[in-house]
Amino acid sequence: MSITTVHGLIEQQVQRDPDASAVEHEGRRLTYRQLNSRANQFARYLVNLGVVQNQVVGLCIDRSPEMVIGLLGIMKAGGAYLPLDPNYPRARLEQMLEDAKLQVLITETELMGVLPSGEWKVIALDREVEQLSGFIDDDLGSELCLGGGSLVYVIYTSGSTGKPKGIAMHHGAMVNLIQWQADIFAAAGRQRVLQFAALSFDVAFQEMFSTLCTGGTVILMDEWVRRDVKALTEFLTRNSIQRLFVPPVMLHSIAEYCEAAGVVPVGLRDVITAGEQLRISPSVRNLFQRLSGCKLHNHYGPAETHVVTAETLAGDAWDWPDLPPIGRPIRNAEIYIFDE
Repeated sequence: MSITTVHGLIEQQVQRDPDASAVEHEGRRLTYRQLNSRANQFARYLVNLGVVQNQVVGLCIDRSPEMVIGLLGIMKAGGAYLPLDPNYPRARLEQMLEDAKLQVLITETELMGVLPSGEWKVIALDREVEQLSGFIDDDLGSELCLGGGSLVYVIYTSGSTGKPKGIAMHHGAMVNLIQWQADIFAAAGRQRVLQFAALSFDVAFQEMFSTLCTGGTVILMDEWVRRDVKALTEFLTRNSIQRLFVPPVMLHSIAEYCEAAGVVPVGLRDVITAGEQLRISPSVRNLFQRLSGCKLHNHYGPAETHVVTAETLAGDAWDWPDLPPIGRPIRNAEIYIFDE
């Protein structure tokens, strides 16, 4: 059977190597079997609450293995996850919740105070551990009733051009992206991938699920590490990170810090950047000259389509153009050029 959902691809991976490390965070480790079992229990819990296919389920939770369990469980229940950043203003959160016609909101006890109240049911995941353990932990078989046209997530834009709008993404597009990326990184084998992006940005999906569908390990970090370039660079080395997704501004910060401190995160093999125009500065060139064999991938795509085009830079970094192109369309995607 052709796999048409993201969680279907992950369930295949669980069958291939159930005891491989799927998620790691501060000494905690979940194998693929453990992640899948707990997500299955959570999915059944949601179905028991009345969650149905294509229903939007809010998720407001800090980086932790429970965050990944929550995301995967929502998919397995047939729902689409709506990431909610607890740092957003309450009015913005309320607007998103109302616009999405949310009925169920998953969070954790310490974040309940920052969330607006409304018609939606709020569930603190950390309070439901005992109840979740009572549900069967085998696969639900939702792959059989869901298809590529089913929703996987709804993410709201920043609202820079007016009122934020929800962008609905389907499993089919994401399965295509994951399978394309699996082919691109096939030679690298299973990689340890840092989860850097905020959950409210679509890149977070790519970080986690392109990794879990190909047998890699998702490495989670605390928010303060994400905001401190020195701590982040040290984290990359200490955790043997091999694949890193960062916006160009953070890439430049890492490169400048490495140059000034005389250090280099030697484990890196692939760095993917997106979100704004990529400029290759002298410090970036110097970093990649020292990262022997590491490739720089420039991805482009608006939130409505996730990734549409990609360009890979390899070889001598001093030969790279100052402004690399955005590349060519990924598999099964088309672009239209309207003028010069």
